[in-house]
Amino acid sequence: MIVAPLAWFPALFAIGAVLWVVSKIAGSAQAASARRKSVARDASVKATAALADGSEASAVAAMQLAKKLQKEGDIEGARVHYETAGTCTIPRVAGTALNDMGLMFLKLSRWDDAAAAFTRASATGSPDVLAVAELNLGLAQKEAHKYEAAAEAYQRVLALNHPTHSPRAAYNLGAIYDRRLSDPVAARHYYEIAMASTHSVAIEAGFWCGVMLVKADDRDGATAVLRQAAAASGSEWATRAALFLGEEYEKWGDHESSGVYLRVAAVSAYPKWAAQARKLLMARAAVAPPPTVPEAMAPAQDPSLACPALSPPSAPPLVCAGCKAEVSASNRFCPKCGTTLAHHAPIAAPLAVGRDGGQQFA
Repeated sequence: MIVAPLAWFPALFAIGAVLWVVSKIAGSAQAASARRKSVARDASVKATAALADGSEASAVAAMQLAKKLQKEGDIEGARVHYETAGTCTIPRVAGTALNDMGLMFLKLSRWDDAAAAFTRASATGSPDVLAVAELNLGLAQKEAHKYEAAAEAYQRVLALNHPTHSPRAAYNLGAIYDRRLSDPVAARHYYEIAMASTHSVAIEAGFWCGVMLVKADDRDGATAVLRQAAAASGSEWATRAALFLGEEYEKWGDHESSGVYLRVAAVSAYPKWAAQARKLLMARAAVAPPPTVPEAMAPAQDPSLACPALSPPSAPPLVCAGCKAEVSASNRFCPKCGTTLAHHAPIAAPLAVGRDGGQQFA
C-alpha cells in the first residue's frame, strides 16, 4: 500500500512537538539545577561568613558576599560583611577587606567613612596594604578638603620608600602644596622627588612643576624641567610639555625655539595636543612677515652691469650726386655744389601672414 506524501505531515508535526516539549523540560531542569547550586553556594558563603572566627576562609567568604551585595546595591549589607572580614587575624586579609570597604565608600563620595576605613586598614600593619591604604586615605582627605591631613598621609607613604607608591605620593604632595596650600617651595621639592624616580609619574610631575615655575616667572627653572619632560618621547605628558614650552617660547619672543617644540608636539601620537600644535604653527605662518634680506647681505651693484641710456641711431651720411662729396643727412642741399640731396629712409620689412590667419613678423 502506497501512502501519499501529504499523509506524513501530521506524523512529522507530532514528532516535532514532542521533541520541543522534551527540550523545554530539559532546559527547565538545568536552570533549576543552576539555581539550586547558586542558592547552596550563597548559603555556604553566608554560613562561613557568619562564623566570624577570624580565619582566612571565613574572611574570604565574607568578602565574596560583601562584593556580591555591593554589586547588587545593598551597601549596608556589604558593609557588615566587610567588617566581618576585617576581624581576620591575618593582617593582610583584614587590611584588604577594610581597604575594599573604603573604596566602596569612596565611590559613593562618603569621604569620612572612606577615611575611617582606610585608617583601620593601615592600622593592621600589613606591609602589603599599608602604602595603598595610606595613599587612599590621602585621596579621601583631599576630596574632603582636608589638605593638611592628606599631606600627612602622603608623607607617610613617601617615608616607606616604596618603589611604586612613594613616587606617586611625592607627586601628590607636590600637587597639594602647589594648588591647595600655595607653598611653591615645598611643591617644587616634592615634584623634584617624583621627577627623579623611574616611575611614569615623573613626566607628569615635570609638566606641572614647569607650569608652576612659569607662573612664578622663573623662566630658567621652567624651561629646564619642561625640556626634561618633553624629552621623554611616547608619553602624553611629554607631548603636553612640548606644546606648553612652544607656547611659552612664543610669548617670550623666541620664535625659533617655539617652532622646534611645537613641531615636536604636532607629530605626536596624541591627536588633541597634536592638533593644537598644528593650529599654532599655521597661525604663526599666516602672520609671519615676508623674509627680508639685511642691507649688509644685499649684493653690491656693479656699475659696469648698468644698462646705458638708449639713443636713436644716427642716420648714415649721404653722397652728393653732383660732386660726389659726403654730406650729412640732416642737410637738404650739398654745401659745396648746391645739389638737392635725395634722402633714402630705410624701409621696414613687410608683415607676413601667419598660419592662424593673423600677422606675424617675418
